Amino acid sequence: MRSYSLSFFSRKEHFESHPNILELYGATTNQRDFYIVSEILPHGDLRKALMQGSINIHDRETLKKIILGIVQGMIHLHSKDIVHRDLAARNILLDEDNNPKICGRFYPT
Repeated sequence: MRSYSLSFFSRKEHFESHPNILELYGATTNQRDFYIVSEILPHGDLRKALMQGSINIHDRETLKKIILGIVQGMIHLHSKDIVHRDLAARNILLDEDNNPKICGRFYPT
């Protein structure tokens, strides 16, 4: 079996956390694979939740919480001069209380 040297880095060195941004604990790589370590969000993404009906779209408070959380997360990213180039329901994860966490591709401007 072939062994590879691994490197590890922490996002906290580069980016401060926010309650509506997916918490990335770190990543490791070898010459073949890349692994990301993040918080676990058991409710999956917003797209699936909407398609499967696990979110009551007629409950204004739930929708308000999700929309406000997305807006607050995007404001935080933009305040740090970071752009999200693929904001979509599939890139919004939900925690156990349906609080949204933005994930996906973040780019500095």
